[in-house]
Parts: sequence; C-alpha cells; structure tokens
Amino acid sequence: MLGATFDGYNRHGEHEWTSQGKVQADPVARCVRVLHVRLPLLDVGYRIEPTATGCRVTEWSEDLRPESVLEFSKQMSGVEDRSGRNRHTMSVTLERLAAALED
Repeated sequence: MLGATFDGYNRHGEHEWTSQGKVQADPVARCVRVLHVRLPLLDVGYRIEPTATGCRVTEWSEDLRPESVLEFSKQMSGVEDRSGRNRHTMSVTLERLAAALED
C-alpha cells in the first residue's frame, strides 16, 4: 500500500537490528521505492517494466550511510561487505518473487 510504513526486522548471524521504512511510488517511472525513514541509511526500490511476455522487475539499492558510521555499522550488523551483502539479498528477493509468480 502506498504511503504505508513498516518495521523491518533484520538478522545476520547473531546480530539483530530493526529498521523503519515507507513505501512510495512513481507512476511515471513505474517504480516503487522503499525508503528507510527513521535513519536515511538506504534507498531501495523496485522498477516494474512491461515486456512482451509479462514484466521485468529490477531492484536497486543506494547506500546513504556517511563514512563516519561505517565502522559502527559493521560492528552492529556483523556485515563486512555491505554492498556485496545487499546484492546477495536483492538477488534472493527477486528469485523468490519470480518463483511465487511462476506457481
């Protein structure tokens, strides 16, 4: 639902943390953005484009953390390579979406 806010519960190994997000849309670009509103740390979005046989979903992620918090972020999350981890989790999300739509 557009404008909806949500709480995200994140876990990596023994590390756990929460995030808060808001769903926005850009009907012209046909994309949905999930913006973290408590702390502007990450901009994540999904672009949905029609194709001849259905649609293509593309996810993007932009790390907005200032350099001053990177070390603390590693300690809090246990994630050394945030960009790599984000790529991995985005791939998993898109694979799950594709599997659900193919059933």
